[in-house]
Amino acid sequence: MDEEGTDIYPAPKSGMAQRGRRVYAANGCIYCHSQQVRADYAASDIDRKWGERRSAPRDYLFDRPVLLGKMRMGPDLSNIGKRAPAEEENASPVPSASPAGPPAAAASSPANPSASPATAASPSPKPANS
Repeated sequence: MDEEGTDIYPAPKSGMAQRGRRVYAANGCIYCHSQQVRADYAASDIDRKWGERRSAPRDYLFDRPVLLGKMRMGPDLSNIGKRAPAEEENASPVPSASPAGPPAAAASSPANPSASPATAASPSPKPANS
């Protein structure tokens, strides 16, 4: 254990973390959100609640290649999945009528049914015989 109470050697990252790392590298996220080992005086991310502790060199032990940069313009997104709640926990279900079209178009109905070509061309329903 170190002075912060964490294990000196971190556990290898999970499969989802490795997948996220590949997406991070493939999309060029490193150009604005490069990861850095910073001194205590540069811990503004902790003040902003973007992390619980400052980075340490051991955090990058299992990273090949290491995605460290010299400067950063955006927030450190290296552990965003742990810090931010999952989308599934926050998102309300949105019904989708068809996978081909946008859900907003499928869910909305025209204010005037006769103005829609699809409803104007369709036959009107016949009343059921009682």
